[in-house]
Amino acid sequence: LSAPEGRLFAWTPQPSPHEALSEIAAVRRAVIRLAGQEPSGDSAPAEESRRPYSIVLSLNRDRETTRRQLALLQQADLPAAFVPLRLLEGTADRLFLGAFATEKQAQAFLDQRLKPLLRPGEDPYVDRLPYALEVARSLAPGEADVMRVIVKAADLYPVFEESGEGKGRMLVGAFRSPSEAEQAAILLQRERIPFRLVTR
Repeated sequence: LSAPEGRLFAWTPQPSPHEALSEIAAVRRAVIRLAGQEPSGDSAPAEESRRPYSIVLSLNRDRETTRRQLALLQQADLPAAFVPLRLLEGTADRLFLGAFATEKQAQAFLDQRLKPLLRPGEDPYVDRLPYALEVARSLAPGEADVMRVIVKAADLYPVFEESGEGKGRMLVGAFRSPSEAEQAAILLQRERIPFRLVTR
C-alpha cells in the first residue's frame, strides 16, 4: 500500500478484527523471550497504557515512500515515526504520529493539524496502539541522540518519550498487540540491541 505519487498520506485500511486470544498469547511469549523477559502466564506488561492512541498515517511497502513521507511530516513540525510490521501479504511500514491518552485527543489533533494537509483519498485514522519496545530509559536528550543512531542501525526509527526532569525513554514502534512487535524485535535482536516489551 504505497502512497500515490505526490500524496503525503497513503490510503490505509481500517484496523482488522482483534486477533484470537490464543494467537496473541503464543506470539507474546515469543516476543517476550526475544526481549529476555520471563512471561508471567499469558499476561502483557502489567502497567496500564497511559497514552495508547496514535494517528496512523499510512502503510507502505516501499521504504523510500515511508522516508519521503516522514521527511515531509518533520518539515511540518509533526513528530512522526515508522515501524515495520509483518503482515499476511508481506512486510509494510506503519507510519504513525503521536501518543495520546484518549481517542478524542488524537482525533482532535488529526482534525486540527492534519486535515489541512490532506488531499482526496488520503485517510489517516486513530488507532489504539498500546504496546512498544523500550530500548533505553532514564536518558538525557544528548544520550537519546546517541541511542537514536544506534537503533537506526537496525533500520528502525525510535521515539524519545520525555518522562520528567529532562530525561525519558527511547521507544520503538506503536503496536496494536504484542504479536505486531515481532518484526521489530527480530531486527533489534539481529543488532544485539537490548529491549523489552512495554506499554506506552
